[in-house]
Amino acid sequence: MAKIIIAACRQYPDLSASNAAYAAALTSQGAEVEILAWNDGPPERFENADVTVLRQTWDYQADPGGFAAWASALQAREVERALAGSVAG
Repeated sequence: MAKIIIAACRQYPDLSASNAAYAAALTSQGAEVEILAWNDGPPERFENADVTVLRQTWDYQADPGGFAAWASALQAREVERALAGSVAG
């Protein structure tokens, strides 16, 4: 089962109607879905996801540097995971 994290934000932690429908569709296909705010804790909280989907990060413009650092941390973790997989495989 895929673990999917939908990235939201501290200002709007509850999913909008369309994003709730998106999450329900993923769940109906067997995915485990979690909602986390990008700016409400360390980026390591996103590490256990198979994929992180940016759907509701609507307050990024209030902290562009913080958002860029968060996104870079996620990207760096994905590169680490890919490299570890290629070495192990």
